Amino acid sequence: AELSLGVGYKLRILVDSQNEVPESDETNNALITGLSLITPVTPSEKRANLTLRDLAFAPPSPVSQGTQVQVCAEIANTGEGVAGEFQVEFLYRQDQIGPFVPFASKFIPGLEVGRALTVCELFNTAGLGMGSYVAVGYPGRSIGNTPIDADKAAIGTVCSVTINGILLKKGIPTASRFGGLLEIRDGRPRRFLEIIHYDGTSIDPLEIFIKGQMTRVRDAALTGNGRIGASFREIPAVALSRVERIKTRLDEIGLCGILMIGRPGHPLLDIPVAEGRVGMIIAGGLNPVAAVEESGISTENAAMKMFFDFKEMVPYTEVRV
Repeated sequence: AELSLGVGYKLRILVDSQNEVPESDETNNALITGLSLITPVTPSEKRANLTLRDLAFAPPSPVSQGTQVQVCAEIANTGEGVAGEFQVEFLYRQDQIGPFVPFASKFIPGLEVGRALTVCELFNTAGLGMGSYVAVGYPGRSIGNTPIDADKAAIGTVCSVTINGILLKKGIPTASRFGGLLEIRDGRPRRFLEIIHYDGTSIDPLEIFIKGQMTRVRDAALTGNGRIGASFREIPAVALSRVERIKTRLDEIGLCGILMIGRPGHPLLDIPVAEGRVGMIIAGGLNPVAAVEESGISTENAAMKMFFDFKEMVPYTEVRV
């Protein structure tokens, strides 16, 4: 029969109820005791406890800009239950300024009780493009208002001319002088190897360098030595402090394309600057595509193709195929 919760029951146990066994005392063959039913108590669930034990850099801090830094996190399960699949995210920011920006992530299938593992990712300090955000267009779809062929994919990067627009919005005019091939040595800009003045071409200089197989962006990112596309701009000297503050803010939000800012009236990487002006070097927006081309993957490039809502762009580390 079905029993009810919250009700008392009596249990009676009988021995030799038919008195088939002759006994000296037939009165002690029964025992009755009470039993109450309550709501079942479910044993507490054993839970995992993921603990970040250590974070290490190789090589150790400080490092020269352009160095590939291996960031390793040691994670342990110190709880009583097995941990299921979880994600480890790697993020960075400039000291105590601004929000954290992801640069890598990894999914871990699980972690047993009492076990630990080390997860490592590379942090690229090169800063060779116009920031860490991209727009992605998948085969047969579109990116912005541009359709994509069924057998191709598209990647949109931030154009370096965006810097001109940002500064102009703040009332700071910018003069674009030339695009060039910038040598990177030990992670730092050293000199322009080739230059093409903007008033002498209708094609983005970096497109020419990419198709001419003159770039070495991958080498610059991996070893700190290579050749990347960059442009040379000039700003009014009176706006220098404001531009430096704007650069800091752009770095915070992931648009870290300004590589160098010079001094009023002084040459920058041996490029002369007029009195009352300041030189500024900006990484080319097509540098990531140049690295793809260097890997043997054919690309079709279109500089300054469209306006695109920045809110729809994502950090390149979050792109999933």
